[in-house]
Amino acid sequence: LAVGIVCNAVALLALVGLSSFAGFLLASLAVQFFANVAGGPYSAIIPDQVPDRQKGRATGFAGFAEVSGRLAGAILGGLLVSLPGVASFLAPALFFMPRAWARNPMMPLALLTVAVTISAMVFTLVRVREEPPIESPARTGHLLRRAFVFDVRAEASFSWLLSARAFNMLGISTMTTFLLYYVHDYLGVHDIGEA
Repeated sequence: LAVGIVCNAVALLALVGLSSFAGFLLASLAVQFFANVAGGPYSAIIPDQVPDRQKGRATGFAGFAEVSGRLAGAILGGLLVSLPGVASFLAPALFFMPRAWARNPMMPLALLTVAVTISAMVFTLVRVREEPPIESPARTGHLLRRAFVFDVRAEASFSWLLSARAFNMLGISTMTTFLLYYVHDYLGVHDIGEA
């Protein structure tokens, strides 16, 4: 979790500061990769820490928090990017960064994202106490083989969960993409940056 979040933060700040397409592509891949590195252990907290009778409620609260965070992030992110004065205001405090990076209008959003994710990581590492495993860990090769084996019939509930998440992400991605075209084509905002 810690390695994923810290490397993700570095990749995100690099992403904002890079101007070449190759650098942008590499930094984008690093952001996604390290977000997934951190997301794995973070996703395992509920099944590892919550008693079976409370897992449904805990998962519901986690889902609500995720949707609320996405909504708040989209609103706050839109506000930060649409106010270019924020970057100019913050630039003197970012004296340790190259000037072009510090004045980039995306930098306040990137810094806010880094601050929120690192704060959540520190809170999780301080507050969540894991018990050491009772059984000795299996060999790495065995764990990797088991990680990619999935019996649909034996795990019917999990299959439904995966399907629901896939459709949820499909809906979010479709709506997000559609909204840009809606604002551009229907509302007549032809400046994509403003849209």
